[in-house]
Order: sequence, then structure tokens, then C-alpha cells
Amino acid sequence: MRFSSRCGLGALVHGLLFVWSPAVRAQDHHEGIDLRYEPPEGCPGREELTRAIHDRAPHGFPSADDRSFRVRIERANSDYQGRLEIERKGRTVSVREIRGSTCDVVSTAIAVFVAIALDPAELSADAEPPAPAPPRPPEREMQRVTQREKEAEPPRVRAAASAEPPQPRWHLGTGMNAGAVIQSSAAWGGRVHAAIARFAAGARLAPELRLSWGWSEFAEAPPRGGEASFRFQTARAEACALLERAPLVASACGGFEAGRLSATTRNLPRAGGTKEAWYAPTAIVRPGWLLVDWLSLEAELGVLFPLSRASFVLAEPERTVYRIPQVAFTATAGFRIWADLP
Repeated sequence: MRFSSRCGLGALVHGLLFVWSPAVRAQDHHEGIDLRYEPPEGCPGREELTRAIHDRAPHGFPSADDRSFRVRIERANSDYQGRLEIERKGRTVSVREIRGSTCDVVSTAIAVFVAIALDPAELSADAEPPAPAPPRPPEREMQRVTQREKEAEPPRVRAAASAEPPQPRWHLGTGMNAGAVIQSSAAWGGRVHAAIARFAAGARLAPELRLSWGWSEFAEAPPRGGEASFRFQTARAEACALLERAPLVASACGGFEAGRLSATTRNLPRAGGTKEAWYAPTAIVRPGWLLVDWLSLEAELGVLFPLSRASFVLAEPERTVYRIPQVAFTATAGFRIWADLP
């Protein structure tokens, strides 16, 4: 009887050791990984995640592994966002981010990645699960998502959509040019002007009316001595096509000018003066450059077609001093001040 009791006691001890050893090994497996887990409420706990990792890598909990695994899962609107960071000696060596429709999906994917890192022989990288397709939300949820997207639309897009359409505007300008009327002799002078244009909504091209008044002077030295001075004084009306494409401003004009040409003689036995009417159609182009919103520089190139053919003749002895040409040219440069009105 004593022998039998001892045999029974030995069998009982061996049985307990047989049952206890796998549990110890399993506990060792669980304790052989440095896992820090931060789940939100309603997600699988640490024990469940550790069990999922062990099921996929039963030999992958070596006690000599010096890596740390940090897992954090957070809610992201209607989905879950998971992040796995693998660290060694305080330095991050790998990062994985997973997004899924449920926390179980995200935690399972993280368990797979941890198992691959622990036991590559058990699970290869080829077995990496594909990212789960998010389930189609119900119609009511889709409407809420669409409403959130509309509310999150960038302010500049909404501002552009709500911007007022362009309006018609009046364009007023005034300025001054200096230059010459080029003929047999260059007549130097200046011209002041005022202009008004009407731009349609969103248009860059507009009709323009331009009115100006100018003067220019030149002198001729007649044969056999003396001097004759001439002065133009003219008013001009022009119809133009005005193009405004900042910083370029340009116009092409057709017009008509009327005035007088005065002549005065000096250093002659019989000095005096005379006047002649002046009429001439005009064709002029004016390229310009906008410096600021209200100021531009402009050049003027034009052709004049005088209708008068008068000649200025001196007597005793008779000699021609000046004859109005068939064509004359203008070349000037100046500035223009702008203002826009609704």
C-alpha cells in the first residue's frame, strides 16, 4: 500500500507538470513581447490582441527580442484609424497605419503585421491582408457625409461661387501729350485731352470718345532774309476702340481736327501776320502701359490729311515761305489719369 501511494503521488505530480507546462509556455510567450496598446472604448482589449498575435505566430514571442510594439487605435469620424510603431532602443524603425470600418478589422490587421514582424517564417509579407473595402454606408449616412463635405468646402471656393458678376462701367480719362507735327519742318507742342468710354460687363474692348485741344509752333527762314513763325491751334474729336488688358492699354482712333494756322513775320521791311483755317481728318494709334490702377503712359503715332492747300508768300520780292502739305504726321508721348465709375 505504501508503494502504491507513492506511485500515485508521482503520477499526480507528473500530470500536473504536464498540464502546467503549456500554460507556463503560453504565459512566457505572452510575456516575451513588449506591447503597449491604447484602444478606444468598445475595441478588443490587450489580452484579445495578444491572443490574436500568438495565434498567427505561435513561435514568435522570443524573449531575446529587444523591440517594442506600440499600438494606438482611434475613432476617425465613422471609421477607425490604427497606428503600429515598432521601436528598438528608443528609435522608431517601422510604422504602419491601418484604416477600417470597424475596430475589429483594424486590430486584426495590426495583429497580422505584428505576427509578421515576430515570426516571418510563419507568415510571409505576401500574406499581408488587403485593405478592407469600407462598407457602403446607408443612404442617411451618405447624406450626412455629403453635408459635412459641403460644410468643409474651402472658403475661397464658396467666395468664388458667391462673387458678384462683373458690372458695366464708365471709364473716364484725362491727360497730356508732348511731341511734334512732322511736315517740312517739325512743329513742337503739346495737347491736352479728355476721354470717356463705356465697358460692357466683363468686356475688355469698349467704344471711346476723345476730345482734345493742342498747339504747336515752328519757324521758317525765307530766302533773302527775315523770319516767319507759324503756330497751329486745333481742336480734335475722335471715335476710338479702347482695349484694356492690364498692363497693356491701347486705342485706335479716327477723327477730325479743326483750327487755324497763324503766321507772323519779323526782320522784314514790311512785317505782319496772317491766319489760315486748318481742317484735317486724322488716323491715330495709341499704345499705352498701365503703371498703377489710375495712371498710364501712352505714345501717339498718327497721320493728318490737311484739306487746305494754302501757301504763305512774302512780297518785295515775292517768295514762298511755307505751303501746307498733303500729309503730315504726329508723334507724341504723355500720360493719362484714369477713373472707373459704375
